[in-house]
Amino acid sequence: MPLIPHQSLRTSFDTLLPLITRSLSNNINPAVSRYGFACLSHLYIAQPSILWSEETVRQSFLTLLPILLDSRPKPRKAGTECIRRILLCPPAPCQKHPIATLCAEWILRHLQLEKGNTKAVIATVAFCRLVWTAFTPKDAITLCNALLDLYEGSPLALQLQILYALTALIDNLEETDDHSQVSIPINILQKLSIHALALQDTALFEAQCSTLAKAAVKLLTSENDHKEICSSAITVVNMLIPPLKSGSMEIATAAFSALSLIFTNWPSDASEQDCRFFLESIALAFSYQYSGVYNHVLSLTKTAIEKTANQFPELIYPLVEAMDTLRANDDFKYKSELDLGLSAAVVALKSQKLLQLLPLNMLMNTNSNTATKVEGGRGWLLPLLSKTVRDDQLGVYLYHIFPLVKSFTLQSNLLHKENRTKEAAVCALVIRQVWDLLGSYCRNPIDFAVHGQVIMGMLESGLNNESAPEWQSVVTALNNLLKSEDLQLEMSAFAPTILSRSLQLYLQIIGAHNHGDCQSKCTSLQLLIQNSLDVAQKVTSQWATLLTEYFTEIINKLRELSSDATPSSREQRKGLLDLLTPLLSRKCLPESATLMVFNALLGELKSNDDTLQKKTYKVLNSLLTHQRDMFTTTTEGERLLIILISAILVCNSDWNRWKRVHAGSCLC
Repeated sequence: MPLIPHQSLRTSFDTLLPLITRSLSNNINPAVSRYGFACLSHLYIAQPSILWSEETVRQSFLTLLPILLDSRPKPRKAGTECIRRILLCPPAPCQKHPIATLCAEWILRHLQLEKGNTKAVIATVAFCRLVWTAFTPKDAITLCNALLDLYEGSPLALQLQILYALTALIDNLEETDDHSQVSIPINILQKLSIHALALQDTALFEAQCSTLAKAAVKLLTSENDHKEICSSAITVVNMLIPPLKSGSMEIATAAFSALSLIFTNWPSDASEQDCRFFLESIALAFSYQYSGVYNHVLSLTKTAIEKTANQFPELIYPLVEAMDTLRANDDFKYKSELDLGLSAAVVALKSQKLLQLLPLNMLMNTNSNTATKVEGGRGWLLPLLSKTVRDDQLGVYLYHIFPLVKSFTLQSNLLHKENRTKEAAVCALVIRQVWDLLGSYCRNPIDFAVHGQVIMGMLESGLNNESAPEWQSVVTALNNLLKSEDLQLEMSAFAPTILSRSLQLYLQIIGAHNHGDCQSKCTSLQLLIQNSLDVAQKVTSQWATLLTEYFTEIINKLRELSSDATPSSREQRKGLLDLLTPLLSRKCLPESATLMVFNALLGELKSNDDTLQKKTYKVLNSLLTHQRDMFTTTTEGERLLIILISAILVCNSDWNRWKRVHAGSCLC
């Protein structure tokens, strides 16, 4: 029958209808019933809207409805599906099926007539659940009220089906109908809120929570008066909070799932009183000792803070303090979820207000021989701030955070004297975390202009203390400041000093006999030197003079060390060559500096140290590739070729070095 054209089904309606209905009434075969009802649905769906105004057609449809109460499962299922399909496929141009109102009246009548027959009522309610969208708003409200009246005193099975049907009704409320959008949820909340929640029956309790929550959400998301709406939602919340401490995981989870649904949809423009209730309810959930819902509560906290922070930031304070109490408990299992909420608090309140509420108060117990962690305070807050803070005030860092460096440095020195290396390592970790935070507070040029001198003084002091555990973090902080696009002008004033001190430190480190152990420090300083030169090149007007002075210092040191054959001298020369290679790729090097480097390399070409010779060729290749203009004259070109040919005689390893340099020479 699905393949038969609708026009044919319309012209044959009077013939086909009696045949199909007669076969259904005379046959108890489930297969015949299934196919018969399928044919009947296709026949009715094909009919035009004008036909449904005829009394005979309407009455013929109403004769189908008793199949909803049939005791035989398979015919009842097939008949229910047939009626559902007809109601949900209205003829054009109707938005609702013309027979839907008669169907609603039939349902209302049988809910009263079959009140003592629980199975029949359950079947009727279950049918309502399937066809809510077929009814007009007026019919839906009438049926909803009938179900609510039926709810009180009904058996648990029927109450469960009524709740399922009401939840389906809420889900299918049409967005265009403002009246039913509000009246149906309000009716549901008013009638259901007077009944106690069924804590003894998990399935019924879950259904109650779902219906109440969805009704409240439908109100919260409607465009109506917030005062009445939030009042209804608050009533639901007050009902759902006590079950959180029931001791049953299923009950508590269902209650919080409903609360989560309500809170997630809480209006951002609600009143201060309603927002206060909203946040206090979440904080109250923290206080319950049943931890089965902590992970759910904490996952919602971030949303709660974000919704209320702009209008009423002071309302967040109790919630933050409640989270802090939980965070201080070493046995608390959901710290990662808790940190999501605290991160949202950092963003919403800014770190200054958060640190006033939750001061760090960190202290190492130097009197205990077993202390391997910071006692008291909030050490967990440092990495949290590092992940969260962006573009905050530098003064906050100086006043609230940096004092930890001084106190923990003193404690670290004391612990080192007592050979308590584990405790000293903890202090060093805290100091590094404080320095690592600096970059998050140094992104505002105006703020940096006020506090930058103090910060750079501290950094330069830390840079000079190369043996300190936090030295690497100081260098990283300096590199981050030099690379910051927002602070190029401000950092240009400090770049020459950083460059000079970095070079001095670099020479000290590479001159040590344990140079291999200091490779990471050398790499960090090389990067610091390059970043300092970058800032100077972009901003400083005397860039050429600064770079020439820099090269002069390196070349003079190379010449000074060339006559020294000690291992320390060779290591320093290698380190100096490592500094030269990346800098020679700059296109704007002064010619005087380039010639100075070239002349200094000539002596190193004849070195009998394989590594030193290799580094020399590497620098020379970079020079020939990137600074080719200086070799365009005949004099310099001939001089270069003579040097390279003579260097072949002392090339220590393979000929690849010569080939590489020769290729660079050809490019000139």
